Amino acid sequence: LVSALGPNDIQLSLVESPFAPGLLVLPAVEGDVAMLELVARRLPEILSEALDLPADYVIVDAAPLGELSDALGIAGQVDDVIVVARPGHTSRNGLQMMRGLLERTGVEPRGLVVMGETVSSSGGYRDHRPIARRDDIAAREDAGAVSGIEHR
Repeated sequence: LVSALGPNDIQLSLVESPFAPGLLVLPAVEGDVAMLELVARRLPEILSEALDLPADYVIVDAAPLGELSDALGIAGQVDDVIVVARPGHTSRNGLQMMRGLLERTGVEPRGLVVMGETVSSSGGYRDHRPIARRDDIAAREDAGAVSGIEHR
């Protein structure tokens, strides 16, 4: 990531994902808050360089809105915003804050992805349906309100 902070070095820093051939990733150093804040401040410039790459899509995996305000700054500059929520990690308050921030900037999320739900491995009928806690369901309902998706 350090080399990506220099001018025109984005292409040199991209790494192919071992899990998805053809997917190029700009890795970050986990836990290095100073580095992440520096990248967040330069995110519009980094995105501008990334848009010059031969790619069909550029996906920005940003910190939750409200934690790093620069991610909100680019939300209005991209084609689509997709909200990703993880049961047990995404809080109702966090989703409500994100919804308010997006509404104030006039950005309407295009979709919602809920990921990371675990299924019991005890066998029997219960294995064929996801098991969710009450907080997880509330987070999904709040996220659905953000994206306009109805839960039935």
